[in-house]
Amino acid sequence: LSTSKVDNSFLQSLDDVFELEKLPCLTQIHAIGPYESLFPFVKSNPIINQLQLTNHGYTSVDIRESNLEKLIIDAEGLEELFLNEGLEELAFVGILSPNLTIHAPHEGRWLTANCSASAPIDCGLNRLGSLHLRSVTELDLNLIVQSFPELRELRIWGKPGTLSNIQSLEQLKELQGLSTYDLFGFEEDQFPGPEKMSNLSWLWMTSLPAEAARYIKSAYKKEVAKGLDLSISKPRKAEWLAENVSNPFRDWDGRDNITAANAKKAVRMYKKMLTMIHSLEEKYKAGAVEVNPTLEIMVTEYTEAFNEMDRKTGFIMTEEREEIYTVLEELLDYAELKLSNVGIDRVDRDKLLETFDALRDF
Repeated sequence: LSTSKVDNSFLQSLDDVFELEKLPCLTQIHAIGPYESLFPFVKSNPIINQLQLTNHGYTSVDIRESNLEKLIIDAEGLEELFLNEGLEELAFVGILSPNLTIHAPHEGRWLTANCSASAPIDCGLNRLGSLHLRSVTELDLNLIVQSFPELRELRIWGKPGTLSNIQSLEQLKELQGLSTYDLFGFEEDQFPGPEKMSNLSWLWMTSLPAEAARYIKSAYKKEVAKGLDLSISKPRKAEWLAENVSNPFRDWDGRDNITAANAKKAVRMYKKMLTMIHSLEEKYKAGAVEVNPTLEIMVTEYTEAFNEMDRKTGFIMTEEREEIYTVLEELLDYAELKLSNVGIDRVDRDKLLETFDALRDF
């Protein structure tokens, strides 16, 4: 009875979504696929404030009569979306359709839109208040400025990524907060000075071109005394970017709890795994190896390498553990892709991940 969140496996156990009325504390629902009664239930229960909906197959979704504060929705195939008055955050999963139209109260003035890679351009959010962009590889900021001229907050995470027309930020007269991470491609004299972004209350830029970092830090230093929350960190030289553009452990460089030596060891292990995967494909063609036993040896070596690092410094916490696991999954994805070239449809991923869990000490 105290349950506040239900997932898709719970929903599948029900004959009717309205059985959820038996849970008086329920506020969040995570659904995968379409459910006939889901939207009527959400609209008739005002304490439901968060809905996550993926693989739904809908072209049109209407939540106007709901009391949702946060909607996470699969963008695949979605062409029309009607939002309710109190919605605070709209997060998209997947690729946005160029035909998407969003009907939002006040044209999104009090809304935060959270998207991956690209923004919902010309979709109806003409007065959008806050925009968060993840996994950006290339972005023309002029397009953002022209589409969302009333932005008060802009946060962008690169993969890493390249920004163009960064000088257009000065046109966002209401901008109060700007955050960038792992974004490059701009020179120091292109970033607007404090006289052109006078409403900023916070400016956080992490992992950016070294020359730009020095200029921005110097130009905005005096604004700190006036109340600006300023953080310019991890300046990167061109050599760093060239070496780390495809390094999934690049965030470890400069992290407080991780030594430079361990950051470099993680990169070397990642590159070694890639080399072994390439070698595995070639050796399999020549009939020299069995795939799954060889992959198990690779996973063992990968896991033991991080065990050894952690034994010496104890730096692997929850965040690092998740990153190590995510990189391993990506490596296995890559191995499956390469091995599909030689006729192998799948590898025993479950067993390999079990090996990782059994061996890891962190």
